[in-house]
Amino acid sequence: MGKPFLLCNVNRFKTDAYNLPMQQELEITTEGVPEIWIKPEIKKFYQSFDQYYCHHEYKHRKFGRIRDITFHYYFEPVDFYAYYDKSLNLCILQVKTDIALDYIDKLNTYSEYDLKAIEMDFSQMYSKLPYVSGAWVGQLKDTNIKTKGLFGNNVHESEEFKIAASVGKVSGLNLNFISQITNEEHYINISSKGSITLYDTFNTLQDELDIIMEIYKKLISPQD
Repeated sequence: MGKPFLLCNVNRFKTDAYNLPMQQELEITTEGVPEIWIKPEIKKFYQSFDQYYCHHEYKHRKFGRIRDITFHYYFEPVDFYAYYDKSLNLCILQVKTDIALDYIDKLNTYSEYDLKAIEMDFSQMYSKLPYVSGAWVGQLKDTNIKTKGLFGNNVHESEEFKIAASVGKVSGLNLNFISQITNEEHYINISSKGSITLYDTFNTLQDELDIIMEIYKKLISPQD
């Protein structure tokens, strides 16, 4: 099972301790108001990244009954870490992508925060990729298939992929990324939603962030 990291561009981010006041925009339920908060944890945790401890109550839309009470949704409490680099205006959230996207959507209702998931430009990556093993194309027009998965050696160079991409939107790539840090090949996924998923096992979180930042600098926000 992979480990996802959502990458966000930051316009505003309150770095000191701040208790998020409950807002009417956050849905009031019979159990109360769902909680959301973010707290500084460790300064300079990794290079110039500060670590933050986050809490979110993610809404699952699911019908059911418990103790003769019918419900149409329930809230899942989720705790996770975020990493913010002020010099790069970059925040990385280490949690499932859909939960991370919902979290920043709620966080942005507070004037102290303004984060936006990075939009992946896959077209700029192709020439830098050594090996693409899979691709997903969604929003396909004039077809009954909503999403198409394509697999094979450098599948992004195939005519089938080019045709699908011309009538749809590339939603994700599976690739083997050769790291100059580890001198090894790592299996990863890059999603159009703004996340990188690592499938290999690393010794420490700092090692994972090393790879995430190497991918970010080489493929997503190249310096050259």
